[in-house]
Amino acid sequence: MTQIHLRTPIKSARAVFAAGALTLVAALAFSAETPEIIVEAAAPVKHATAGHSSSGVATELLSVRYRVQLAGLDLTRHADVEKLTQQIHDAAAKGCKQIRDEYPLRPMTDQATCVSTATDSAMQTARAAIAEAEKRAGH
Repeated sequence: MTQIHLRTPIKSARAVFAAGALTLVAALAFSAETPEIIVEAAAPVKHATAGHSSSGVATELLSVRYRVQLAGLDLTRHADVEKLTQQIHDAAAKGCKQIRDEYPLRPMTDQATCVSTATDSAMQTARAAIAEAEKRAGH
């Protein structure tokens, strides 16, 4: 499932970085059936508009969410942890690419940072899930 969100315009590029706009929210969501990690790639995109900032460039924060399913993964096994890590990275890269592709006239500030921030944030959640799996298994 993919969702794209356009957030409220940010008045200046400085405010974007000061607020940590290249952030990603990753949450471990447990439904009754399938645990998953939500990977949300977020990136500021700029477009020229008079009056929005001192440079005349308005910045909007766009985000895309992907779900990485944990079903079928044994997070106590190294191979499955590596598979999860790759799936998270792929979801982050896909989300950042989708932002770039869907808004080609509004260049993304930094796609590489978008991907690495998204991956790093989601991996924090993944590490918590791994620790919980190891605790349940008695490791």
